[in-house]
Amino acid sequence: KAEVAGIDDLRRYLGQDRIDQVAFSVMKHLATYATGRTLAYNEVNFLKQDGVKLRPGDYRMKDMIRYIVNSNLFLEK
Repeated sequence: KAEVAGIDDLRRYLGQDRIDQVAFSVMKHLATYATGRTLAYNEVNFLKQDGVKLRPGDYRMKDMIRYIVNSNLFLEK
């Protein structure tokens, strides 16, 4: 359990300690919106495992959007 004492601690916690989980959540919501449906378990699992390859680029929003738009989730909807 993490203690957060203010906005700076929250920013650090989400932006450093939990960045993979935050990015996964954003990508999951982008994919849900892009496909117009709820994602299947294997699709969610794929995003969770494969999406971390965007970490070296600091999970930039444009990279996450490109990732979703170029994924089979979107292209084969």
